[in-house]
Amino acid sequence: MFRIRQESDKVKTLRKKFAVRSGLLVCAGAVALVLASACQVIKMHRPVLQQGNLITQTMVDELKPGMTKEQVAFVLGRPVHLNTFNTNHWDYIYTLEDREGERVRKHLSVTFENEKLVEIGGDFAPGELTDSEEGGGEIQTSGMEASQ
Repeated sequence: MFRIRQESDKVKTLRKKFAVRSGLLVCAGAVALVLASACQVIKMHRPVLQQGNLITQTMVDELKPGMTKEQVAFVLGRPVHLNTFNTNHWDYIYTLEDREGERVRKHLSVTFENEKLVEIGGDFAPGELTDSEEGGGEIQTSGMEASQ
């Protein structure tokens, strides 16, 4: 005849403890994995950050001497921050940070006299300086060092 072996109470409690401990270990591992991914140990999606006014060379090439503030704002958009002490000087700053953390910073400065565009400076220069029908003359350019 076969003997039916019954587990003792001691073995049953050991099995329950092992099941509980292994379950806790799995939960602790999952929590550690989530926390590690938040610290960029595991590469997650990182968005490209763009701040400020996006200015392109094509947009700068559209600027002509004698343009009014409204015309410049139509081409470039309004600057994000206006200088309250000098409303005839507008600064456009654009920053781009890619997924690897590399930063590119572009700056464009425009100056008005008598509500007409007279000077462009910064990281961009107009492609062709020609007389406009409204103002006549050339836009002065002042090159500024690009800070990246």
